[in-house]
Amino acid sequence: MKNRTIKPGIPSSKRNNISSLEGITNDTVLYKYFSCETFCKFLKNPSLKFAKPTNWDDKFEGHRHNFFQNAYRDNQKAECYRAMCWTLGADDPICYGNDLAVHEAAIKELHEFGYAAMWESYCRDGGVRIKSTYGKLKKMLIKELPSGGIWAGNVRYEPESLWQSLPGATGLVGQLFIKGVTFKHEAEFRFIFLPESQECPEEIYLPINNPYEFIDELLIAPESGRKPWGAYSLYIDCLNTFSTPVSGPTNIKNGVHHSRISNLYGNISMSF
Repeated sequence: MKNRTIKPGIPSSKRNNISSLEGITNDTVLYKYFSCETFCKFLKNPSLKFAKPTNWDDKFEGHRHNFFQNAYRDNQKAECYRAMCWTLGADDPICYGNDLAVHEAAIKELHEFGYAAMWESYCRDGGVRIKSTYGKLKKMLIKELPSGGIWAGNVRYEPESLWQSLPGATGLVGQLFIKGVTFKHEAEFRFIFLPESQECPEEIYLPINNPYEFIDELLIAPESGRKPWGAYSLYIDCLNTFSTPVSGPTNIKNGVHHSRISNLYGNISMSF
């Protein structure tokens, strides 16, 4: 495993002059949104899940429709692919007229409150966004995943009218890194795993042995007066379960709160 590497989901080529790992460093921040129901399971058993793409809610969206319709004829291992999805939670500076000051302020605000669209999509009845880094994920995957290939990178968003038939210039795995442009707000970052053995479980769980070290922040979904869901109660659960390093209870990590509630829809007290 010492020489194991993670390959870009879409490599650079004449047509794709930027690989899906372009600009990604070990310090690149990644977020993952959990529904309240899923996060309650995460509280009891902190782990990351690799699932079959055919089990995704949007499995037939966009290019993956081609993948599932055609891949099995081209690759006997197609059924064995497993995937895990995160989000970069960032926009291109061009969205802000390439004004770096405005872009920096926007990124700060997105970190502070979370994406309203992501809360609505994944945490409509409450939930949590966890924050980690590409470096921490890479280290865990290289160490913990069984033998096999690992790919990672930004998801590429393209108009459907420009899509070409599989496998295309991106290759077979690259099809899993392309989505329709209508999902662009997700700023998705994916990990794809193909085990050497074809006897692979439907889902692969990797335990997070030290949640306080792995998770840099837990942001509780916002709550409005019109639709309370129990944000404060989940905040207390996060404090008791995750914001407690070996040295003793604390809610401070790297000089900021480890667990907090998003105030996207107004202030919710986090005092006891």
